[in-house]
Amino acid sequence: MFTLLIIVCNIFYHSSRITAFNENMAWRSSGASHRELIENLYKNGLIKDQRIKEAMLKVDRADFTDHKSDAYDDRPQSSNLYKLNY
Repeated sequence: MFTLLIIVCNIFYHSSRITAFNENMAWRSSGASHRELIENLYKNGLIKDQRIKEAMLKVDRADFTDHKSDAYDDRPQSSNLYKLNY
């Protein structure tokens, strides 16, 4: 599962043109569920490739964060292992 997450993050990083100054990077894609978060990221243009979207839907973000209650907020999440940036 961890390997899949690393692969998805790597593909996402290399296939998008997102920068810290991108107009889409305004933390507006939060959702009430993992699916809603990913759909909002796709709808807002932060995920541009359907294959990336499908891969990200397979790995639930809440499995990798310390704070389950805000796992689907569109902001970096902390974890005791690493930081999630999608």
